[in-house]
Amino acid sequence: MPCDRIIVEEVSIVLGEIQFQDVLRQRLEHVNNGLDYQTGFARETLHWLEGTGDSPVMNLNDHLAELKGKYVMQEQRTAHNAVLGVNSSAAGGSNKKIEHF
Repeated sequence: MPCDRIIVEEVSIVLGEIQFQDVLRQRLEHVNNGLDYQTGFARETLHWLEGTGDSPVMNLNDHLAELKGKYVMQEQRTAHNAVLGVNSSAAGGSNKKIEHF
């Protein structure tokens, strides 16, 4: 039976590492998508300021609200609120330890 326990422990370690890597990959994808979204808005704004394009379709506050709506984890919303100086509890923060997305 000690061999069985060792195998279970080793498999558990490997599965934990795979899960960590998947969560990290998802977070990096969300960051990359957010950066792409922000880049598009910045590009529209730059063209408008240079006089080579129309005014951005959305104002900055609406753009940021739409970006926040794309978040899937409370941690993202909390970081967003912190950067903007918004109290997380006043903004509907959650204390969940596990989130499914």
